[in-house]
Amino acid sequence: MKGNYTLPKFVTVIDGTLREGIQNEEIFIPTETKLFLIEGLVDAGFKCLEPGSISPPDAVPQFRDTEEILKRIPRKAGVLYKCNTFTMKLLERAIRIKKEGYGPDIVNVQFATTDEFSQEYFRKTVSERLKYIEDAVKVAHDAGLIIQVTIINTWYCPYKGELPPELALQATDRFVKIGYDIVRFGDTFGDATPNKIYKHFSHVLDKHPEPNQFTLHYHDYHGFGLANYLAAMQAGCIRFDTTLGGIGGPTAAIVGGVHARGAIEYRPRIGRKGLVSTEDFIVMCDAMGIETGINVDKILNLGRWMERILERKLWSFCLGPGKVPKGSEIIKGREQEIA
Repeated sequence: MKGNYTLPKFVTVIDGTLREGIQNEEIFIPTETKLFLIEGLVDAGFKCLEPGSISPPDAVPQFRDTEEILKRIPRKAGVLYKCNTFTMKLLERAIRIKKEGYGPDIVNVQFATTDEFSQEYFRKTVSERLKYIEDAVKVAHDAGLIIQVTIINTWYCPYKGELPPELALQATDRFVKIGYDIVRFGDTFGDATPNKIYKHFSHVLDKHPEPNQFTLHYHDYHGFGLANYLAAMQAGCIRFDTTLGGIGGPTAAIVGGVHARGAIEYRPRIGRKGLVSTEDFIVMCDAMGIETGINVDKILNLGRWMERILERKLWSFCLGPGKVPKGSEIIKGREQEIA
């Protein structure tokens, strides 16, 4: 055999079901149900997950109960909870509730590499958004929080198309220099292919050889997700975002009949827009002998619960009829269903 096929022995999987996943849902997920899922994820072995978002309740109605959830989630040694903070005001809110004893351990801020997309997403130019990015890292660290920055359009911009690799790489250098604990590379549009992913992480980790500092967050529009995650692993990436059933996508304009403030265009939930499926990625790693620390049977059971909660078949291949790799038992309850 030719070539060098190297893979990590262990990867960290961050489940974003209760933030990225359900933000696209038009029904309000009850607080008790969210807590049930979070407790199940922790019990399955997750060490980092997103229990919601620090957001204005009228702008993102799905997360109107995030503070209540943060008060009630299981606090277990070694388990970190992460929340989005879109503005300095929201970051300060996260800090306030952290001081009150129930806030997140990690806060995430976001950045776009092109003025056109930055104006649409943040109503700020790139340079204006960078001012917040630079201020946020000091504010978060002074409060004892871990801080992550997400480049939301690492490979593609809806206005400019495919982006030169240098844009994200230069931003990464800047974020590492000013002290960000984690840089997350997002593909909001599912444009990246395995060769682009491999090249990107090869460059990043050659210059900044600390794999725990970087995460891949890929929206699996075109079904490239598992291949992209494998390519990233080959390049040395060991941190990956996923959601149960591969759910997620743009924030819903209506949640439980409540119109989200600021939502102008109604975009129905059509097609696959969420992240790589948690179940599929965990099963794939397990079958390849890559440790995740996640119990396969427990995560498959949670995936089945998620389908019942949302009352539809989700995007996970491993929740279909038949067997999953490496001798796991046949997934019960699905054999008679239509795939």
